[in-house]
Amino acid sequence: MSVPRLQGHALVNASEEQVLKYLYTTDHPEWDYLRGHESFSEKWLILFLRRGRVIPRDAILEIYQNKEWRKSYRICLAMLRCKSAPPSLTMNLVGAIRWVDLMHTIRLPYLSGALRKRMVDEVMEVMPRLALGEKIAMARQAPRGLVKPLRLQSERRVIQALVTNSQFTYEDAMFMAAYPRIGESALGVLAASPRWNSFREIKLALLRNDRTPNSSILPLARTLNEQLLQSLLREGKLKLYTRRLIQRILEERFHQKRGAKPGRGHNTRKRY
Repeated sequence: MSVPRLQGHALVNASEEQVLKYLYTTDHPEWDYLRGHESFSEKWLILFLRRGRVIPRDAILEIYQNKEWRKSYRICLAMLRCKSAPPSLTMNLVGAIRWVDLMHTIRLPYLSGALRKRMVDEVMEVMPRLALGEKIAMARQAPRGLVKPLRLQSERRVIQALVTNSQFTYEDAMFMAAYPRIGESALGVLAASPRWNSFREIKLALLRNDRTPNSSILPLARTLNEQLLQSLLREGKLKLYTRRLIQRILEERFHQKRGAKPGRGHNTRKRY
């Protein structure tokens, strides 16, 4: 025997368990009656918006058009994350959501490309007004959609957090190493990163980049073999400081080789 469907005044006296089942199964909740329930709260609207079943467009618009409900931050966030919410509605909600929640929302796989871009733009617009600690937290936890714009940040500690982010990839490191207008401090961080400075192509890109700090050149160049160093010297665009440093390294290695042929009976133990 089927259970009779709740409606009208019966909703006011229903148990909370009955109401929750009702919200999961109905497409158009009778909010006028539900608001008369002694246990009514914004939690019910949020549960309705989060349910797995498809929600009709007009049911979401009914919530959005209620000015009182739209004052609730949690309801606005639930509408933004609702799979069934129309794009025109979600686009309007982005500006009302805090950057931390936007950052987590960007990860949702069902978002449209336009909405995800709108969220990324909003977060990046807010970023200059954030405290340094907040910027560091953002860079450390940023989803893939935010990594790309964060690569161009100039603050050293922000880049230090970004290059340890699991969403920061080899392609991101190569972009930074080769980009001609990136900040020197960012290149210095990348050059000092154990996670990325072990890749040959990244080291070469850093050595070719005129903005790589001079203090980073020697540690990078010393790890390359003579063939790669000679190849770099043949490149016409290498900056003068890098060129001279590579020449010095090659000269030192040449002299070390000439002096490293011990005669018979000499002590051949390596010295460090």
